[in-house]
Amino acid sequence: MESDWTSLDDLIMEKIFTMLSIGDRFNASMVCQRWSLCFDLPKVWRKVDIDGYWLTKPIGCDVGKIHSSRILDYGQITNCLHRIGHHFRWINIRQTEHFASLYQLFVVFESYFNKMLENKLHQSSNISKFTFKFPCDQPLDSDPNGIKLFGIGGQLIGSFKKLLSKMPNLCELELVDLVLERYEANSLMDQISIGLSQSLKVLSIINLTVNHCPLQQISMLSNLEILKISPQNIDDSMLRLIAVSKLKHLHIVQNENTPKTVMPCTAKAWTHFKRVASENIHVHLETNSNRNGECDLVIQPEAPFIVFQ
Repeated sequence: MESDWTSLDDLIMEKIFTMLSIGDRFNASMVCQRWSLCFDLPKVWRKVDIDGYWLTKPIGCDVGKIHSSRILDYGQITNCLHRIGHHFRWINIRQTEHFASLYQLFVVFESYFNKMLENKLHQSSNISKFTFKFPCDQPLDSDPNGIKLFGIGGQLIGSFKKLLSKMPNLCELELVDLVLERYEANSLMDQISIGLSQSLKVLSIINLTVNHCPLQQISMLSNLEILKISPQNIDDSMLRLIAVSKLKHLHIVQNENTPKTVMPCTAKAWTHFKRVASENIHVHLETNSNRNGECDLVIQPEAPFIVFQ
């Protein structure tokens, strides 16, 4: 008995297409008319994973040549966004070393959101979650076994900030290992605290800087419920502000790129926190390292309701 693959239920097809890579979704959509229609199902595109190879093409056209450099395929990505971009709810930027393509991608997304607003077809507020992990730990050319931290910086952070301004109703924002300079970090947080002051409920900013840089702008996020932050970006004054906020969970997170010399908040500040803060605020200490033995947990003295993870 032959199976009729063209008559599978929409729920099954949604599940299948969701598990495919974006390239495989395009390939599957060309199998038959029915699968082409399934390509446009909204749930298939609620989360879109993007890396440096997403809708890119190699530079040059020599047959048999291995290409290390790639550029964005503007025609393909424009068609893609106009066809299914309004279904996007969660944009996840995966780690990639193709920074030029990533910069171009930010610019194209910003332009797309602008056109959607101008044409009043859809609103950029459709995007409710944005996650971005930057590959800051790059091997040195002189010593392949050595690791040096490189921050996002320059034109890339500029294009990212412009894109962020087109998503004014984000509920969840996760930024990992951007490793910015202090002035860049404060500028980014100024934008986040003003543009997302009402909508943002979950904020994860791990290693926004390497050096000590308290991010007091977080206190302006009036509806924030969950905050994940590295110990170098929180201090005693921030604890006093957090204590009187609506925050429910405070996660102090370290990974292999968190500096080993970082200092905890003082016992005095945590004692004040316990006296003033609601009992509904839970404090979590977390470590997340991909390199064994390179992430020593910084203990926060007198911190309440501690959960170690």
